[in-house]
Amino acid sequence: MKTETFLRILAGLLCAGNTGAENPLEFREYTQTVRLEFLSPREAQQAQLLANPLPKNYKLAVSARWDDSAWEHLRTLEHMKKYGLKGTFYQNNPVWCLRRDPDYLKTLQTGGCSIGLHTVTHPHLPCVDSVSHFREYMRNRIMLEVSGQACINSQVLPFCDWWEPVAHVTGSIGHGMRAAGIISSPDVMMKSEHRPALGHPPRGHAYSRILTPGDREPKLAVFEKQLKSCLADAETLRENPSISMAMHSWHSEEGLKTLDLIFERLARRPDWWYCNQTEYGAYRYEALNCSVRKETQDCAAIFSITRMTPAELGADVPLWFTVSAATPLKAAGGRLHGTLLEVPHDSQREVPRKIGRMMKNGTSSEFPELSLTLASLGAGKWRAVIKNQGRSDLRECEFTFRFPAVWEKAAMRADLPAVKAGSSASVTVVQPSRRPELYFQYGAPYAALQLDFRRNGKQNRLYAEWEEPAPEKLPLPPDDAALICEMPPNADPAGISRPDTVLAKSGLTASRHIRKRKNAGPYSIHPVIDNRKWPRDTAVLAILDFETDSASPLQFRSRSLEAWLKCEIWFNGKKIGPAHSGTVDLQPLSGRNRLVFRTPPNHGIVFTLTGREDSQIKFLKTE
Repeated sequence: MKTETFLRILAGLLCAGNTGAENPLEFREYTQTVRLEFLSPREAQQAQLLANPLPKNYKLAVSARWDDSAWEHLRTLEHMKKYGLKGTFYQNNPVWCLRRDPDYLKTLQTGGCSIGLHTVTHPHLPCVDSVSHFREYMRNRIMLEVSGQACINSQVLPFCDWWEPVAHVTGSIGHGMRAAGIISSPDVMMKSEHRPALGHPPRGHAYSRILTPGDREPKLAVFEKQLKSCLADAETLRENPSISMAMHSWHSEEGLKTLDLIFERLARRPDWWYCNQTEYGAYRYEALNCSVRKETQDCAAIFSITRMTPAELGADVPLWFTVSAATPLKAAGGRLHGTLLEVPHDSQREVPRKIGRMMKNGTSSEFPELSLTLASLGAGKWRAVIKNQGRSDLRECEFTFRFPAVWEKAAMRADLPAVKAGSSASVTVVQPSRRPELYFQYGAPYAALQLDFRRNGKQNRLYAEWEEPAPEKLPLPPDDAALICEMPPNADPAGISRPDTVLAKSGLTASRHIRKRKNAGPYSIHPVIDNRKWPRDTAVLAILDFETDSASPLQFRSRSLEAWLKCEIWFNGKKIGPAHSGTVDLQPLSGRNRLVFRTPPNHGIVFTLTGREDSQIKFLKTE
């Protein structure tokens, strides 16, 4: 990128510096004071302090992103270290890697790298229930923070899948991210016009543009083309000044040689910040949301900086400012670098150094002397109880309650100054409201509690969870109702989709190579295919019957109507779609109707079917 282009971007970012930001995620804050000395009282009065969009005068944040719990990440890491590159390794459940090497996650954090979230089971997120949007990330975070003994604030999407033209679905996914404490994503959602549907507030989420030159056999020419395009996109860089190499450690030996060439082109640029995504997310949230107040005393300007605690951010990256309109001579409370001011976090504010969790038996191997429980008291009231049976007091106890999208608040906070040794204490929060829509009633209820505290001068963290069985007597959801089978040769989907067709006479039976998900969403059909036994190039046929008490038109809405997804849909004997808008009108019969979906294996289907407010739609067990 040309120097003048970068300067324009930097100037725009500095002008956007916020002296009274809102802290949209309501992170805990504290205030630091910096005193700057100037040559004259006039200069002290003129001086301004603007938060830099990136540390120092860096113009671009550069990292790498590697998905899944893969042993090959260790090999990728060694190649990154050769060039001084940092990155984040996004894990699911790395149980087999940890069995092979208990230090697997800790090794991945060497060389300035970090670990991130990729959900526990790697589902198509739009296809699972609303509670699972939160649980998949929250349990992932608890598991990885405890195993890796490091804070996490960043995620990447399974299958890069997140958007549906169904507001409840996409909004629930975004709520689940916020509830789990995610503030950073190097992902495909970065430039999408659908991104606001996630509900991330302005200045509440840091995005990075991903460069994807290939996994097994990366192509140098593809990388150079992508990088050139990215660096020329001044508008995107102004909002999100970050790129990230992606995405799997599947490289062949020849591919690793090309990867070295790519890393060599990325490395050692003095005006780029080489960071991991945890650092990037923490810095961007704080830079965009800190606030600055000023007063003067003779030749001194005293700045009060309100910033977020490292425990909330997930990293203790120093905050950098530009001193404008005057040149400072010296500083107290920060480090001067010419007209740049570096402000490290207060030494008493740090990320947790020891992280534990309460097990189902009520004990914690990391903190055996503590007991932490979370309970629902009904009517939106939640209580946390901490029992301290140790010999040391717990200081600065910060309780963060985390909830799925059925509740209005993604996270709620309540604090205690101390819990004495040998004593107990409790805190209670009340959710403002619960969402009434049927969509949010599905799934096994779940919530989590995070307790950050200081003990013997060290910062610690302990998690507890709460869950109940899934509610009974809810309407039958499509995934439970549908008949899912292998697409027979010479099948007639139009004929099969007529509601008077007897399926047993058509030779259609449920495939033994398909199982149903336990947490499929109430708007989805999400079969799980055994790829090892599935007949090659054989499509999935999903047949869904429903009744309606009215013959008035229905609106069918689904991303599966988009042609590029290669999903064919029939309704009552006629093919519908494709439709780029994701919406078509259907004329149902009063009584039994039938939808038939032909999809590639392991392709989830998400849809809504709505009619008049007084109409009733009931899915039927299809056999």
